[in-house]
This record gives sequence, C-alpha cells and structure tokens, in this order.
Amino acid sequence: MHQILMVEDNPADIELMQQTVRELGRPINLHICNDGVTAVDFLNRRGQYNTVPVPDLVFLDLNLPRRGGIEVLLMLMQRPETRMIPVIVFSMSNRKDDITQAYSLGARCYIHKSVNYSHFLTTMEQLFRFWFDYAVIPGGSAAG
Repeated sequence: MHQILMVEDNPADIELMQQTVRELGRPINLHICNDGVTAVDFLNRRGQYNTVPVPDLVFLDLNLPRRGGIEVLLMLMQRPETRMIPVIVFSMSNRKDDITQAYSLGARCYIHKSVNYSHFLTTMEQLFRFWFDYAVIPGGSAAG
C-alpha cells in the first residue's frame, strides 16, 4: 500500500484527489493535512501522528494557512528522516519565483493545478505510474 500525504487546504482539491485515487484503483492510502503546522506534525510524527506511516510521496500546496508550503518544504529537506521523501508541489501559482524556489529547496516536481477533471485524472495517473511503477523510492518498495 502506497502512502501519500496531501497538504492542501482547499476542500474541492482534496475531494478531487480522493475521487481520483478511487477511480484509478491503485493501492493508495491518502492522508490529508489542511495546513502547514499539521503537515509538519505529521511528517515529524508528533502528537496524534506518532504512529502514522512515513509517506512515499507528498503533494504540497504552497498557499497554506498557519505555515506556508515553502516552510514545510524547507523543514522536510533539512531533516535527514524526511529529506528523501519525494515532494511534488501542486499549486495554482505559475509565478517563476515560486517554481524556482520550490526546485531550489528540493521539490522533485512542480505541477500547476488543473481545474479540468480529465486533465487532472490523466496527470495523476501518469504521476502514480512514474512514482509507483517505475521509480525506486527511498524507504518504499522497489518499482517493478
């Protein structure tokens, strides 16, 4: 079972990802954090998150309440326990500065959110295929 953490505060985007995971029928356990503070607690396995699995993949929005996505990404990359987790920044921002900063801080991919469900479904299908069927993920199972 693949573990994905989605750090997102928009309920419509969360529902879209949940629907996509169901529709694609992949063995994915989708965890949701609605803000950056909760995401940091989850990733550090603090408090109520002390028994959660380490995610195989993180989808990270940049515009989050309480702690922004860039801060979350920076924290992830600074800690040896989390720096190898692939982070896909998933944002509405097309700003060159946001894209450059995300990559410079260690994001593995930057994807502009699509409002078109068909495009979103195709994008997620291709991402899941790449990360779970072809790539070898540190801490995860080898691709086959």
